[in-house]
Amino acid sequence: MIANNDSQKTTPLTKRLATAIRREQIAETSLKLISLHGLEALNIVAIAEDIGLAPSAIYRHFSGKEEILESVSGLLQDRLLGNVRRVCAETDDPLKRLHLLLQSHLNLVLKGSGIPRYVFATGSEGVNRQESTL
Repeated sequence: MIANNDSQKTTPLTKRLATAIRREQIAETSLKLISLHGLEALNIVAIAEDIGLAPSAIYRHFSGKEEILESVSGLLQDRLLGNVRRVCAETDDPLKRLHLLLQSHLNLVLKGSGIPRYVFATGSEGVNRQESTL
């Protein structure tokens, strides 16, 4: 009997990436999907399909939607703080810094980043979470 070795080969939908890279990719994809469809439509299956993964692969990196949203918050924080660092390195003039920071933040929001939809959808929830830790 001749075995068909080709039937045992599997082609992954996407190549394996380091956990940190995959987590960032999932957060970025989630933000993109929030931008397009709103927070209510965000789910594990949609994220997996957009990236080209099986939904179970998402659970290798996150325990669920809540943890993904925390990662999205971290991604946004990194981007906003990145703007601050860049502006501070650019000039020492406080007024120019404020102007450049405002421009940088506006550019981030206007380029379709999903920030407004995310902030407004999670805004009161995030405030309540912050108050409970004070």
